[in-house]
Amino acid sequence: MTQAQVLKRLDDLERELRELRSQVAGEGKNAWRSIAGSFADDPLFERAVKMGAEYRRSLRSGSSGRRTKQR
Repeated sequence: MTQAQVLKRLDDLERELRELRSQVAGEGKNAWRSIAGSFADDPLFERAVKMGAEYRRSLRSGSSGRRTKQR
């Protein structure tokens, strides 16, 4: 590969990297929107939400009102 070919290839790769970085940066801001509502009316998801709430309640009811550090 000649030096000119290497430099052209490097320019192409740098351009592609800039494009990819701009795409990734744009997705991060509102990535949650791509999945929002995807579990609507899903009985398994509803069950998971209820089980999570029950678990968190069980952690609260087992304490004396004070939170202790867990190690």
